[in-house]
Amino acid sequence: MYTLASAASDPAEIVLGPDGNLWFTERAGRIGRITPAGVITEFAVPTAGAQPTDITVGPDGHLWFTDPGAQRVGRITTSGVITELAVPTVPKDITVAAGHLWYGGSAVGRVTTSGVVTSFPVQADGLARGPDDHLWFTRTAANAVGRMLIEPAATLSATSAAFGTPLVGTTSDRTLTLENTGTAELTVSSVSLTGATAFSLAAGTTCAAATVLAPGGTCDVALTFAPTLPGGHAGTVTIADDAGGAPRTIALSGTGTPLPPTAATGAASATAPTTATFSGLADPNHAPTEAWFEYGTTTAYGTATARQGIGAGAGGVPVSARVGDLAPATTYHVRLVTQSAGGTTRGSDVTFTTADAPPTPPVDPPPPASAPVTITSAPSPISAARSVTIAFTSPTGAAQCRLDRGPWIACASPYTLNGLLAGNHVLTVRAIDASGAPSAQLTEARFQTNPNAPAIRLRDPSTVTVPASGVVPLHVRCSTKEGAGQGACTGTASLRLGRSILGRGAFRAAAGATARVPVKLSAKAVRRLGRQARVTVAFDVRDLAGNRRTATASRVLRRR
Repeated sequence: MYTLASAASDPAEIVLGPDGNLWFTERAGRIGRITPAGVITEFAVPTAGAQPTDITVGPDGHLWFTDPGAQRVGRITTSGVITELAVPTVPKDITVAAGHLWYGGSAVGRVTTSGVVTSFPVQADGLARGPDDHLWFTRTAANAVGRMLIEPAATLSATSAAFGTPLVGTTSDRTLTLENTGTAELTVSSVSLTGATAFSLAAGTTCAAATVLAPGGTCDVALTFAPTLPGGHAGTVTIADDAGGAPRTIALSGTGTPLPPTAATGAASATAPTTATFSGLADPNHAPTEAWFEYGTTTAYGTATARQGIGAGAGGVPVSARVGDLAPATTYHVRLVTQSAGGTTRGSDVTFTTADAPPTPPVDPPPPASAPVTITSAPSPISAARSVTIAFTSPTGAAQCRLDRGPWIACASPYTLNGLLAGNHVLTVRAIDASGAPSAQLTEARFQTNPNAPAIRLRDPSTVTVPASGVVPLHVRCSTKEGAGQGACTGTASLRLGRSILGRGAFRAAAGATARVPVKLSAKAVRRLGRQARVTVAFDVRDLAGNRRTATASRVLRRR
């Protein structure tokens, strides 16, 4: 018998230590060590009110003990260094199972050798590791013995992910979570994606082969849907792990919404005084598309050719039509129109002039030079080119032309003007008689040359507040010089965060005017912003002459 130095040591439990000595607890606040030769060394627990009770050897080669007096679990090295961890309930017995420390009491607690404490709502008065490596315990009040399984359990936040109907060429993102709801570590062996190539695992995915989740731990499966073709897409994510019920699957679904088709009006040529052939180029953008031409003597058109299907492919598809019953010597307007499930697109306006009706044999002498010149083909009212051509007939066969207020020069039909400056122009033509005398009758052709891309400016401050409605009010000003002050800027403004488009709005502003561009953000887009984020404002602008400009600006969006 070996007597302790203090009469009130109150020794409790004892265990053989990894150093070959016996280690015991003293409820008086100490841990004792006794060698086989009977040499006793005592180590004071530094926590006030300490009452060490049960003790065991941990998987890390140290001694671990319960301290119900201070509501702690402690560790003492064989050299006597003591560390205590606060636990949520009063600990009683302590044992080792599945590579961790477990203690009993009003709840079962698990302590990793790195000091992570997890509590489970199971009352255990005494506990021990069973031969099946699960935890067995007694419950005195219930007159029962119980077993607590030490194994992983996997729970997905959802077993399906619907990505909605984004436009082809855009993306939609979803993130699902895998949680270890069991009592032992969960090991993920693989995460794979099968099905439509429009789905992919995104950079935010933290679930992968060899991922180990402690109980209560989580990892994410981040997914992106980027349709390149319209229609429905389906895929499956499969997660293999070592928990019951594996493998786990996530069903993926999404529908690509087709983009509107394109329509580019080509040349229109009059093949006879009453017939003409129209041409154009269209892109169905992967959706079944119909195309036709609208034509008439004004830009109200009024007449259309029969619709023709041009398929559901991608790339330029030639479209043509031949029409009759036209009026001779008449200028017509024509444009190509395309339509699909993605929308309707109208091409630019093109003009052409039918030929004169067959002339009657000349019987009268040429009229005097006092008769005016007749313009048979005038320039387009607005042109992006720096050159125009005008066709006319002179009653005497000779004529003089003057551009704006320049000098009169001899000219012949067709007459081409090159190197024109941007702005409004007037070409005046007059007949010249056989003696060289000019006619007093002047004929004018007015047109505008606009070869420059439209210029716009974002008028909003560097920080823009996102109202509760989610509609961001942007303001775009069209240059006062656009179309010599008579033009307009038309286009779209898109808000982008990284590669994602948060929203898009259309605008039209006259030269020198400012247009309000309402950009609607979805609830998801607003959440992605967080409190505030710097975004890119991307513009795609055209003017009345068909010139196009793309530009970007940077702004900070702040949630109200």
